[in-house]
Amino acid sequence: MATGRTLMTSATDLSGVITGDWCVGCGACTAVDGSIALELDQRSGAYRPSHAGGPSAAAVCPAVAVDIDAIGRRLFPDTRHTAHGAIERVWLAQSTDYEENLQASSGGVIKPVLKHALSTGLVDSVIALGEESALDYRHHLVTDEAGIDSLPGSIYHVVEHSSLYDHLRGSVGKVAIVGIPCQLEGLHLFLESPQGRPFVERVKLTVGLFCGWQYTMHAMSALGTYLRFDPAAIEKVAYRGGGPVGKLRISLSDGSERTLNRRVAYSAQVAFDRSFNLPRCHVCVNHSNMLADIAVGDAWLPESAFSRTGVSLVIARTSTAAGLLEELAGTEQIRLSETTDDVIERSQGRPVAYGDSAYSLLDHLADQGVPHPEINGPNRGAGAAVSPEVVAKAWLQVEKKRALQRAGRYRWLWLRKATVELPALLRRLMRSRLIRRYLSALTARGTGDSEQAGIDGFV
Repeated sequence: MATGRTLMTSATDLSGVITGDWCVGCGACTAVDGSIALELDQRSGAYRPSHAGGPSAAAVCPAVAVDIDAIGRRLFPDTRHTAHGAIERVWLAQSTDYEENLQASSGGVIKPVLKHALSTGLVDSVIALGEESALDYRHHLVTDEAGIDSLPGSIYHVVEHSSLYDHLRGSVGKVAIVGIPCQLEGLHLFLESPQGRPFVERVKLTVGLFCGWQYTMHAMSALGTYLRFDPAAIEKVAYRGGGPVGKLRISLSDGSERTLNRRVAYSAQVAFDRSFNLPRCHVCVNHSNMLADIAVGDAWLPESAFSRTGVSLVIARTSTAAGLLEELAGTEQIRLSETTDDVIERSQGRPVAYGDSAYSLLDHLADQGVPHPEINGPNRGAGAAVSPEVVAKAWLQVEKKRALQRAGRYRWLWLRKATVELPALLRRLMRSRLIRRYLSALTARGTGDSEQAGIDGFV
């Protein structure tokens, strides 16, 4: 496994990351500088380095600089390279275990992949996030199927990943690592550092999730305000489960539970507004996890809209990864339906797939002289630039909303969504509802059963 980076940056420490709230919590800086710890900043609701460190920390930080295109070409030199990164093969996929698929909400493919990698000896262990308590997650070193089954589902609030490196250093043999895009960016930057090079050959497989952005802890605090519970009383949060999207379920220490549909519930529309995302999420151009050997995400497509359990979009970026998936399909634990590259754009949407607003925002921040991450990806220039005026206005609104969040003025955000932003919200919800109804009608016409769902629906 080879890694690399070609972007030039003048940053010699993490001071710009700290002042700009650009930290993603990947933990790479802690792996090269033991004096740095990641701390939860109550003001921003996100993690940040305890101090600025020096050049070694800056060199591995994806909030300082990361050349995704260069790293991808070095990681996958024998694979066809596209605007969506290296692509060997692309599939729509589902687990054949209906209950597992239902709880996974997006096809249930990752756990069977990890189990198969362990059972075939491709890896000896898996490093992935496990739930500790309430909103606290730490990485676990898993060596058997039971451990894989215990891993949690989707996590959308901020998590710090420094424990990944503790397990990487302490593990024996070949490992698989599961992560979101910016986490794997930090991992590959670490692996090319002097401290990381001894571990390069140990990392035999990376499984990456498509990312729907990380939300600061302010999102949970806002929900507490809207749904009348104390965020400190949260014992467990399940963001997905029970269907392609599923309901958000918040379990509280008094035994009560709050549930809501994140797609349509008004409180969720406010608390999961993009202003609650980490600032670094606004400049992410890597939602499809272009540095993962196997990348998996929701397939938001007409052909999968009628599935009750959800369908995965799976990208294999190496022949080894493609072979692993085909072997797994041969055991009938998953089903694969091969498709073409354009499904990535159709599923994610052009602006997200090509980073239109992200690259335009990076340009805007550079023009303003604001410290910001330097990011390059294979999709640069493939999409359409957003006008400077639109970008400047949108970013100003994000900054205003973040100021309200830092002040704990969540009710003002609730009122703003109900007044100033209501027309745009209604248009989006109505468009989404009409699309769902249209697709349901097409499904009923094509199958004679608008309720058809499950593992056979998409093939």
